[in-house]
Amino acid sequence: ALSATARDRWRVGRRGPTRPSPPRGSQRGARRVIACVSHAVISDLGAERFQKSGISELITTNSVPVRSVPDFQMTTLCISELLGEGIKRIHDDESVSSLFEISKKEKV
Repeated sequence: ALSATARDRWRVGRRGPTRPSPPRGSQRGARRVIACVSHAVISDLGAERFQKSGISELITTNSVPVRSVPDFQMTTLCISELLGEGIKRIHDDESVSSLFEISKKEKV
């Protein structure tokens, strides 16, 4: 398993990726490179760059409207339950930050 470092991060938008070359994982023999972002705001140029990037899949949330990219695999995770639980906890004066704590048993 490979993990990304700060040097491996991409910004795919108007200004383009911070690294113009393919992700380092593919250069190190990874079979697949999967990118994960919380808010996928993708411009026309960004869509084109994803198609040429060497990234096999993008995983994101539906926190903003998600634009599909032709010939590129995207997985969108729904955050409605998380938002609903956050609102409920705020109303009940309970911890919201505990929603984001991962126990040792839950780690993948």
